[in-house]
Amino acid sequence: MDAAAVVWVIALLYIFVDVNYFLRTVFTLLVGCVFHKRVRINETTKVYGMCLPSDVDMMVCHMNNARYLRELDFARYHFYERAGLFRRMFAARTVTLQTASWIRYRQSIALFAVYTIHTKAIFWDDRSIFLEHQFRTLDGCLRCVGMSRQTVLSGSMQDYVEGAQPPQPSAELSHWLASIHASSQRLQATNGNGSSSQDIDACDRKTDVCNNR
Repeated sequence: MDAAAVVWVIALLYIFVDVNYFLRTVFTLLVGCVFHKRVRINETTKVYGMCLPSDVDMMVCHMNNARYLRELDFARYHFYERAGLFRRMFAARTVTLQTASWIRYRQSIALFAVYTIHTKAIFWDDRSIFLEHQFRTLDGCLRCVGMSRQTVLSGSMQDYVEGAQPPQPSAELSHWLASIHASSQRLQATNGNGSSSQDIDACDRKTDVCNNR
C-alpha cells in the first residue's frame, strides 16, 4: 500500500469514525491501569484535559458545551478502571448504560487551558450508580459540575461495589432523582412520542432498563 492510499484510509477513518475518541479511551484506560493505583468505590479520581482548538465553539475562545459531556466519558472510564468496576462487570459479562446526565456550567474553560475532572460515586442502588464530576482549572476554580447515572444491564450494582454502603444522597441528587421520576411518569402517562402502551412495554422488556429511566 503506497503513501497516498494510507493517507486516504486515514482521512476516511477520521471522516466516518471518531478516531480520537477511541484513541483517547484506550489511552485513558492504559494510564489508569498501569500508572494509577486502585481506589475504593468511595474515593475520588482525577484526570487531566486541555481545551484544544477542536473543542471550542463558534466564539473560538472557550470550550463547546457539548465537549464537557464528551469529556465525562473519559472520566467515567478512568473511575471504573481504578475502582475495579470494569473488571468485575466484564467477569459477569455485563456493562452499564448511561441513562441520565445533568450538568451545570459555572465559568468557561478558555482555549488551551488545562483542567482536571474530579469524579466520585455519590450514591448507588440495586440497579444504578450515580457519579459527580467537577471540572477545575489549575487555579482551583470550579468551572463546571455534573452528575451522571449508569444503569447495569444485568445483576445487581451491589455485587459490583462489593457490598459497600452508599452515602446519603445530597439535596441536589435528591431533587434530580425527583425530576427524573416526574419525567418518567409524564412520558408513561402520554405514551412517549405517540407510541402505544404495547410498544413501550416491549421496549421495557427488551432493554431491562427502561423502567428505571
